Amino acid sequence: MSCFFPLLLVCLDVCALHAISLAQLSPLFISHPLLTLWGAGLIRAFLLISLTFAHPGDQWMSSFGGLQSLGVLCLHFPIYTTLLRVLGLSTMEELWGWHSWERVLQGYVVTAVAWLYWSQYASSLLISSGRYISSLFTRTPSEKPEQETITLLSRLMGYLKPYKWRFVVVLSLVFVSSYGEMAIPQYSGRMADWISNEESPDAFTEAIIFMTLMTFASAVLEFVGDLIYNVTMSNIHTSVQEVVFQAVLKQDITFFDCP
Repeated sequence: MSCFFPLLLVCLDVCALHAISLAQLSPLFISHPLLTLWGAGLIRAFLLISLTFAHPGDQWMSSFGGLQSLGVLCLHFPIYTTLLRVLGLSTMEELWGWHSWERVLQGYVVTAVAWLYWSQYASSLLISSGRYISSLFTRTPSEKPEQETITLLSRLMGYLKPYKWRFVVVLSLVFVSSYGEMAIPQYSGRMADWISNEESPDAFTEAIIFMTLMTFASAVLEFVGDLIYNVTMSNIHTSVQEVVFQAVLKQDITFFDCP
Protein backbone atom coordinates (compact mmCIF):
# COMPACT_ATOMS: atom_id res chain seq x y z
CA MET A 1 0.00 0.00 0.00
CA SER A 2 2.87 2.39 0.81
CA CYS A 3 4.21 2.07 -2.74
CA PHE A 4 0.93 3.37 -4.19
CA PHE A 5 0.33 6.01 -1.53
CA PRO A 6 2.05 8.89 -3.43
CA LEU A 7 0.00 7.95 -6.51
CA LEU A 8 -3.14 8.04 -4.38
CA LEU A 9 -2.21 11.54 -3.19
CA VAL A 10 -1.71 12.72 -6.76
CA CYS A 11 -5.07 11.30 -7.86
CA LEU A 12 -6.83 12.95 -4.91
CA ASP A 13 -5.10 16.24 -5.69
CA VAL A 14 -6.10 16.13 -9.36
CA CYS A 15 -9.72 15.30 -8.50
CA ALA A 16 -9.84 18.15 -5.98
CA LEU A 17 -8.41 20.57 -8.56
CA HIS A 18 -10.98 19.54 -11.14
CA ALA A 19 -13.87 19.89 -8.70
CA ILE A 20 -12.73 23.31 -7.48
CA SER A 21 -12.15 24.54 -11.05
CA LEU A 22 -15.78 23.67 -11.86
CA ALA A 23 -16.99 25.42 -8.71
CA GLN A 24 -15.01 28.54 -9.67
CA LEU A 25 -17.40 29.15 -12.58
CA SER A 26 -20.41 29.36 -10.28
CA PRO A 27 -21.93 32.82 -9.69
CA LEU A 28 -20.85 32.67 -6.05
CA PHE A 29 -17.12 32.43 -6.74
CA ILE A 30 -16.66 33.87 -10.21
CA SER A 31 -16.41 37.42 -8.90
CA HIS A 32 -13.72 36.52 -6.32
CA PRO A 33 -11.01 34.60 -8.22
CA LEU A 34 -8.20 35.35 -5.73
CA LEU A 35 -10.23 34.09 -2.77
CA THR A 36 -11.14 31.03 -4.80
CA LEU A 37 -7.47 30.41 -5.53
CA TRP A 38 -6.59 30.61 -1.83
CA GLY A 39 -9.56 28.42 -0.94
CA ALA A 40 -8.42 25.84 -3.48
CA GLY A 41 -4.93 25.80 -1.99
CA LEU A 42 -6.20 25.43 1.57
CA ILE A 43 -8.68 22.70 0.59
CA ARG A 44 -5.97 20.78 -1.25
CA ALA A 45 -3.64 21.07 1.75
CA PHE A 46 -6.40 19.93 4.14
CA LEU A 47 -7.32 16.90 2.03
CA LEU A 48 -3.72 15.79 1.41
CA ILE A 49 -2.64 16.25 5.03
CA SER A 50 -5.78 14.45 6.30
CA LEU A 51 -5.09 11.50 4.01
CA THR A 52 -1.45 11.50 5.09
CA PHE A 53 -2.32 11.22 8.79
CA ALA A 54 -5.03 8.70 8.00
CA HIS A 55 -2.33 6.46 6.53
CA PRO A 56 0.36 6.23 9.25
CA GLY A 57 2.33 3.59 7.34
CA ASP A 58 4.12 6.21 5.24
CA GLN A 59 6.49 7.80 7.76
CA TRP A 60 8.15 10.25 5.38
CA MET A 61 4.90 11.91 4.29
CA SER A 62 3.88 12.46 7.91
CA SER A 63 7.30 13.88 8.80
CA PHE A 64 8.28 17.54 8.68
CA GLY A 65 9.78 17.18 5.20
CA GLY A 66 6.64 15.60 3.78
CA LEU A 67 4.30 18.15 5.31
CA GLN A 68 6.54 20.94 4.12
CA SER A 69 6.44 19.57 0.57
CA LEU A 70 2.63 19.42 0.71
CA GLY A 71 2.57 23.04 1.90
CA VAL A 72 4.79 24.13 -0.98
CA LEU A 73 2.67 22.18 -3.47
CA CYS A 74 -0.63 23.68 -2.34
CA LEU A 75 0.28 27.22 -1.32
CA HIS A 76 3.17 28.37 -3.51
CA PHE A 77 0.92 29.45 -6.38
CA PRO A 78 -1.56 31.47 -4.24
CA ILE A 79 1.37 33.23 -2.57
CA TYR A 80 2.96 33.95 -5.96
CA THR A 81 -0.28 35.33 -7.37
CA THR A 82 -0.85 37.48 -4.29
CA LEU A 83 2.63 38.98 -4.60
CA LEU A 84 1.94 39.80 -8.25
CA ARG A 85 -1.29 41.50 -7.22
CA VAL A 86 0.50 43.50 -4.50
CA LEU A 87 3.16 44.63 -7.00
CA GLY A 88 0.45 45.83 -9.37
CA LEU A 89 1.21 43.29 -12.12
CA SER A 90 -1.31 41.44 -14.23
CA THR A 91 -2.68 38.25 -12.63
CA MET A 92 -5.40 37.35 -15.14
CA GLU A 93 -3.59 34.25 -16.41
CA GLU A 94 -2.75 33.05 -12.90
CA LEU A 95 -6.25 33.55 -11.52
CA TRP A 96 -8.06 31.71 -14.33
CA GLY A 97 -5.41 29.22 -15.48
CA TRP A 98 -4.14 27.80 -12.18
CA HIS A 99 -6.00 24.49 -12.72
CA SER A 100 -4.58 23.81 -16.19
CA TRP A 101 -2.38 20.79 -16.74
CA GLU A 102 0.65 23.01 -17.35
CA ARG A 103 0.20 24.77 -14.01
CA VAL A 104 -0.39 21.49 -12.16
CA LEU A 105 2.76 19.95 -13.63
CA GLN A 106 4.67 23.14 -12.88
CA GLY A 107 3.52 22.94 -9.26
CA TYR A 108 4.89 19.42 -8.86
CA VAL A 109 8.18 20.42 -10.48
CA VAL A 110 8.50 23.42 -8.14
CA THR A 111 7.77 21.18 -5.15
CA ALA A 112 10.44 18.67 -6.23
CA VAL A 113 13.03 21.42 -6.73
CA ALA A 114 12.15 23.02 -3.37
CA TRP A 115 12.47 19.66 -1.59
CA LEU A 116 15.83 19.01 -3.27
CA TYR A 117 17.14 22.45 -2.34
CA TRP A 118 15.87 22.13 1.24
CA SER A 119 17.32 18.67 1.80
CA GLN A 120 20.71 19.53 0.29
CA TYR A 121 21.38 23.12 1.39
CA ALA A 122 18.77 24.97 3.40
CA SER A 123 18.30 22.43 6.18
CA SER A 124 22.03 22.21 6.97
CA LEU A 125 22.32 26.01 6.83
CA LEU A 126 19.42 26.48 9.26
CA ILE A 127 20.80 23.83 11.60
CA SER A 128 24.23 25.45 11.71
CA SER A 129 22.65 28.90 12.20
CA GLY A 130 20.47 27.57 15.01
CA ARG A 131 23.47 26.01 16.74
CA TYR A 132 25.39 29.27 16.47
CA ILE A 133 22.50 31.31 17.88
CA SER A 134 21.97 28.83 20.72
CA SER A 135 25.68 28.95 21.53
CA LEU A 136 25.41 32.74 21.87
CA PHE A 137 22.65 32.42 24.48
CA THR A 138 24.21 29.47 26.33
CA ARG A 139 27.68 30.99 26.57
CA THR A 140 28.83 31.61 30.12
CA PRO A 141 29.77 35.17 31.14
CA SER A 142 33.39 34.17 31.55
CA GLU A 143 33.67 33.15 27.92
CA LYS A 144 34.77 35.81 25.43
CA PRO A 145 35.02 35.82 21.65
CA GLU A 146 38.28 34.56 20.32
CA GLN A 147 40.64 37.50 20.10
CA GLU A 148 42.56 35.84 17.31
CA THR A 149 39.49 35.78 15.04
CA ILE A 150 38.69 39.41 15.79
CA THR A 151 42.29 40.39 15.10
CA LEU A 152 42.31 38.57 11.77
CA LEU A 153 39.05 40.23 10.70
CA SER A 154 40.31 43.68 11.68
CA ARG A 155 43.53 43.13 9.76
CA LEU A 156 41.56 41.94 6.74
CA MET A 157 39.35 45.04 6.87
CA GLY A 158 42.53 47.10 7.10
CA TYR A 159 43.67 45.68 3.75
CA LEU A 160 40.26 46.39 2.19
CA LYS A 161 39.83 49.90 3.58
CA PRO A 162 42.13 51.73 1.09
CA TYR A 163 40.02 50.33 -1.77
CA LYS A 164 36.56 50.93 -0.28
CA TRP A 165 35.55 53.41 -2.98
CA ARG A 166 36.44 50.89 -5.66
CA PHE A 167 34.02 48.40 -4.10
CA VAL A 168 31.35 51.10 -4.06
CA VAL A 169 31.93 51.72 -7.76
CA VAL A 170 31.80 47.97 -8.49
CA LEU A 171 28.48 47.60 -6.66
CA SER A 172 27.07 50.61 -8.50
CA LEU A 173 28.13 49.23 -11.88
CA VAL A 174 26.68 45.81 -11.08
CA PHE A 175 23.39 47.42 -10.01
CA VAL A 176 23.12 49.53 -13.18
CA SER A 177 24.08 46.60 -15.40
CA SER A 178 21.55 44.28 -13.76
CA TYR A 179 18.85 46.92 -14.01
CA GLY A 180 19.52 47.27 -17.73
CA GLU A 181 19.29 43.51 -18.27
CA MET A 182 16.03 43.28 -16.31
CA ALA A 183 14.54 46.26 -18.15
CA ILE A 184 14.91 44.61 -21.57
CA PRO A 185 11.94 42.17 -21.17
CA GLN A 186 9.68 44.99 -20.00
CA TYR A 187 10.79 47.14 -22.91
CA SER A 188 10.12 44.28 -25.32
CA GLY A 189 6.41 44.35 -24.43
CA ARG A 190 6.22 48.07 -25.09
CA MET A 191 8.10 47.55 -28.34
CA ALA A 192 5.38 45.14 -29.50
CA ASP A 193 2.75 47.81 -28.80
CA TRP A 194 4.73 50.39 -30.76
CA ILE A 195 5.16 48.05 -33.71
CA SER A 196 1.42 47.33 -33.85
CA ASN A 197 0.74 51.07 -34.00
CA GLU A 198 0.41 52.02 -37.66
CA GLU A 199 1.07 55.68 -36.92
CA SER A 200 4.75 55.01 -36.13
CA PRO A 201 6.21 52.76 -38.87
CA ASP A 202 9.79 53.42 -37.74
CA ALA A 203 9.13 52.15 -34.22
CA PHE A 204 10.61 48.71 -34.96
CA THR A 205 13.96 50.11 -36.11
CA GLU A 206 14.13 52.56 -33.21
CA ALA A 207 13.26 49.84 -30.69
CA ILE A 208 15.89 47.45 -32.05
CA ILE A 209 18.55 50.18 -31.93
CA PHE A 210 17.59 51.15 -28.40
CA MET A 211 17.64 47.53 -27.15
CA THR A 212 21.00 46.95 -28.84
CA LEU A 213 22.49 50.01 -27.17
CA MET A 214 21.04 49.00 -23.83
CA THR A 215 22.47 45.48 -24.11
CA PHE A 216 25.86 46.80 -25.19
CA ALA A 217 25.96 49.36 -22.35
CA SER A 218 24.99 46.69 -19.81
CA ALA A 219 27.76 44.39 -21.07
CA VAL A 220 30.35 47.20 -20.96
CA LEU A 221 29.37 48.19 -17.42
CA GLU A 222 29.57 44.58 -16.29
CA PHE A 223 32.99 44.21 -17.91
CA VAL A 224 34.30 47.39 -16.26
CA GLY A 225 32.96 46.28 -12.89
CA ASP A 226 34.62 42.86 -13.21
CA LEU A 227 37.87 44.50 -14.30
CA ILE A 228 37.94 46.89 -11.34
CA TYR A 229 37.11 44.06 -8.93
CA ASN A 230 39.79 41.73 -10.29
CA VAL A 231 42.46 44.46 -10.27
CA THR A 232 41.52 45.49 -6.73
CA MET A 233 41.61 41.94 -5.39
CA SER A 234 44.93 41.38 -7.16
CA ASN A 235 46.38 44.46 -5.42
CA ILE A 236 45.08 43.28 -2.05
CA HIS A 237 46.54 39.83 -2.65
CA THR A 238 49.89 41.37 -3.56
CA SER A 239 49.85 43.54 -0.41
CA VAL A 240 49.17 40.52 1.79
CA GLN A 241 51.98 38.59 0.12
CA GLU A 242 54.39 41.50 0.70
CA VAL A 243 53.43 41.70 4.38
CA VAL A 244 53.91 37.95 4.82
CA PHE A 245 57.26 38.05 3.01
CA GLN A 246 58.48 40.96 5.15
CA ALA A 247 57.39 39.14 8.30
CA VAL A 248 59.30 36.03 7.25
CA LEU A 249 62.45 38.07 6.53
CA LYS A 250 62.30 39.70 9.99
CA GLN A 251 62.20 36.36 11.79
CA ASP A 252 65.19 35.14 13.74
CA ILE A 253 67.21 32.31 12.28
CA THR A 254 66.04 30.00 15.06
CA PHE A 255 62.49 30.35 13.76
CA PHE A 256 63.38 28.24 10.73
CA ASP A 257 64.86 25.50 12.90
CA CYS A 258 61.49 24.76 14.52
CA PRO A 259 59.89 21.55 13.25
